Amino acid sequence: AVWVENARQTFQARREETFAVGDSSGDIPMFRACGFSIAFNCHSPQLESIATACSPSKNLRDLIPILSPYLGPLEGPEMI
Repeated sequence: AVWVENARQTFQARREETFAVGDSSGDIPMFRACGFSIAFNCHSPQLESIATACSPSKNLRDLIPILSPYLGPLEGPEMI
């Protein structure tokens, strides 16, 4: 996943500071390039086997509980 490497360089991010969400075996290179990966509504056993986490849901909101332990505190006017 050359584009992942390019984005990491552009934003000066380490591998462990990146995450990917994918649903097919075509996303395997992207998952390998990122430090955290979620197989979302996935039908690829190969992708699920290398994913950090899996969500069988079709609702993106279901990713929030998976991601929340890795995110900092939510701040800003929308949280007041």
